[in-house]
Amino acid sequence: SISMRRIRIHFVLVLSLLSLLSGCAGATPEEHLAAAQTQVAENKFNAALLELKNAVQKDPQLADARALLAHVHLRLGDIPAALKEAERALDLGRDDQENLWTLYRAKLGLGQFSEVIGALEEKTALQPEMAIVLADAYLIAGDIEKSKQMMAQGAHLADGLFGLARLAQLENDPPRALRFLNQAIEKDPNHTQVWLLKGEVELASGNLEDALVSFEKASTLPTGEVLGSMGTVRTLLLSGELNAAATGAERLVARYGEFPPARYLLGLVLFRQGEMEAAMEELRQVQSRVPDHAPTRYLIGVVLAQLGSYNQAIENLTSYLAVDPNNVSARKILGAVYVETGETEAAIETLLTAARSGADPQVWAMLGNAQLRSGAMSDATESFQRAVELAPDMAPFRNQLALSLLSSGQDAQAMSELETAIELDENQFQSDYIKVMYALQQGDYAEAKSAVERILETNPDSPIGHNLRGALYLNDQDAAAAEQSFRKALELDPGFAPARRNLAALVESTRGADAAREIYTAGLAQESGGESAALALVDFHARQGEIDAALKLLDETIVKYPDSIAARLGQTRLLLATRQYDAANQAAQDLLDRAPLQPDALLLKGRLDLLVGDMNSAREMASRLQTQRDVIANNAIMLSELGELQLRTGSLTLARNNLQAALDLPDTQPGTRLAMAQLELAEGNANEAEAQLRSLRDQGIQAEEIEILAADIHLTRRDPQAASDVLKNLADSGSRTAVIRYALLQSDLNQADNAEEVLEDWLQQNPDDSGARMALANVGIRSGEMAAAKAQYEAMLPSTNPVLLNNLAWIYFEEGDDRAEDMARRAVQQMPDNADMNDTLGWILVNKDNVSEGLRLLRDSSRAQPNNPTISYHLAEALFRSGDRVAAKEAVQRALSVSGEFDGRSEAEALLGKLN
Repeated sequence: SISMRRIRIHFVLVLSLLSLLSGCAGATPEEHLAAAQTQVAENKFNAALLELKNAVQKDPQLADARALLAHVHLRLGDIPAALKEAERALDLGRDDQENLWTLYRAKLGLGQFSEVIGALEEKTALQPEMAIVLADAYLIAGDIEKSKQMMAQGAHLADGLFGLARLAQLENDPPRALRFLNQAIEKDPNHTQVWLLKGEVELASGNLEDALVSFEKASTLPTGEVLGSMGTVRTLLLSGELNAAATGAERLVARYGEFPPARYLLGLVLFRQGEMEAAMEELRQVQSRVPDHAPTRYLIGVVLAQLGSYNQAIENLTSYLAVDPNNVSARKILGAVYVETGETEAAIETLLTAARSGADPQVWAMLGNAQLRSGAMSDATESFQRAVELAPDMAPFRNQLALSLLSSGQDAQAMSELETAIELDENQFQSDYIKVMYALQQGDYAEAKSAVERILETNPDSPIGHNLRGALYLNDQDAAAAEQSFRKALELDPGFAPARRNLAALVESTRGADAAREIYTAGLAQESGGESAALALVDFHARQGEIDAALKLLDETIVKYPDSIAARLGQTRLLLATRQYDAANQAAQDLLDRAPLQPDALLLKGRLDLLVGDMNSAREMASRLQTQRDVIANNAIMLSELGELQLRTGSLTLARNNLQAALDLPDTQPGTRLAMAQLELAEGNANEAEAQLRSLRDQGIQAEEIEILAADIHLTRRDPQAASDVLKNLADSGSRTAVIRYALLQSDLNQADNAEEVLEDWLQQNPDDSGARMALANVGIRSGEMAAAKAQYEAMLPSTNPVLLNNLAWIYFEEGDDRAEDMARRAVQQMPDNADMNDTLGWILVNKDNVSEGLRLLRDSSRAQPNNPTISYHLAEALFRSGDRVAAKEAVQRALSVSGEFDGRSEAEALLGKLN
């Protein structure tokens, strides 16, 4: 039968690598190896590379050559090749520290830091070199304190000092970083990375002459020529020597072909010279080759923001800040874009860090504006006061301060600030605009009208005044005059969203939804508001229950604006809300392909993964979002949702940290407390969970999640009948979650017939609910009814759900159905790095006498889950059939060392008997 482990997914990156070049005749493999060792000692890595390729060509099993080849690839920057050769050396018996060091370094270079942490974290004693590797893994994971602790163990080595310098740089302490770097140079004067980092620190500190020296030194060292030369170009650029910088960038492009960073530098020079179109052409070429190159994303974001392509700008700038969260310039631009698009909370999160890091009045004013829009009046007033203190002669800052003062009831002080602003600049109309708002708030419509007329007199071609006049006409119940004013505003600026929304709302109330539809549709033809108008019409369709029309328009919008993150988010959310899970999953994946670090996209994908049972993907989404913890640090909702996702995927410590952080913020929601209660329950603290439950009920909050929590408390206290009663009541009221939970609980209580009946009744009403159908299939698996499970899985075909494909493949395999291999291959195609799915396909292939391919897959699977006895047995059988009895015996003994029963124990015992 299928074990439940096949529903859990664990990632192991599978790389596609180039084959080695052919060696030449003459010398023996050992002689090639000896020559390479000499060349490595002399830092002649390219020459060593040729010798080592010759060695392994002649003797593929020469472990020492494989290990050294991995090291050389690493030094030359070919990280995938380094990982491949280190793994081959490991398979050949090179499990010593030297090869493992190369292996772990390569994994870090490919972003596989969690695997490195898993391999080294539990070891009681690490050599300094390995401690540095673990420190770097912690650093990539964002755990600065652990990184410091481990890095200190290697402080007597150049690599350790280099790591400490990196930490100092992250903590914005250039002098300390330079001290560590100078000490590292004393240890190793030819450490390329040290010289490069030294140049970077000096460049960031404004020591341009010193930076030039460091970069030029790096360019003379092994593997430093390109980065050193790039550093030189960047330094020249900052020095204002644009012609010399352009010459250097062009030289890099000419010498290294389409090397993306060189093209980036050329694009940057063109940008600085004001040649925007030429700059964008270079930058787009870079992004097409290296989609996640952070500096390119930043610069493209700047250009797009200037051009008004806000959604694309947000994507690029957000991705950049995930890498460089302390960049004030990027935060200012992104914050401004968020304000333009109405994403107020995102603007506050983005700007708060930048405001606190310096004395830039513009940042404080931008932050105050975002806080004002979010309703955080006290915070907004403090921010605007700070801006006015830093720039007392700026009228716009005083206007914004006045607005915040009015909002907090400090009317007299607000009027004083407005009068001062008018004295500073009598031609600006913002002061009168604020007076309009104040007068309307006070019900003084005469004063409001007077202020609006002053706005129109000063700025007759601005749509703002006409839109305000229309609002005043609405107050006078003069719908015709209001409509005329709104239309005048749109005549002046067809893309002015407030006027279009006001006009559409007015027309809908007076002439109905069809007339409003015409207003929204007309906005689609306006170049300045096409995308926003399309999204407004999508919202209109959704409010009218016109889901198909909304989805069709979203598809059209995405085709027209392929970089629109808002449109793709809207599409994914709508598909998810209507339970079109396969389509939602594809939309979410398309979104992540374009915006891999977009927080909302990661959360959406994680929620979807949970709904369809793809726990491993959900865990990966949570892990990726955790790397952006600083970006969402002040967003209680995002922190809470991240914490809940981590709770559901088993990362309890991280979940507690994020949920507690959300609870500490002023705008925390009841759902956060509910998630914390669920966390307490997950850790066995039933009393604490019940206390949280009582608190929620005392607040008068009623929700199905609270009742499900009550059921979970009953289960923790081993009262399944009470839990079943709660879930049954919820299920009867139409709760999908309760239906699935109740059915699975009935299955656990050996009431499979009842479980099947509940789910079948639900599916009759909701035939497209793939999550419920997966649950029904799982009930069949638990009760041993493979035919029933197969029928449910087949009813969902065609599907891209890898869990479904994997489980169906295993059923076909056990039935002797020839479709097993194809189904398993489709599962692996969807999740090529998953150990369980590689195991399924590998085992099927071995049993079809395709031992070589099956063995490769099973080795990958065993590396990912070395303590999984079933996988170890499958690997042992494959090794035995390949003729490697020694390795087969080791694998089967590892399988049988696990206590208890597992799928294949009796077969493993029989195999061991053959091998003895």
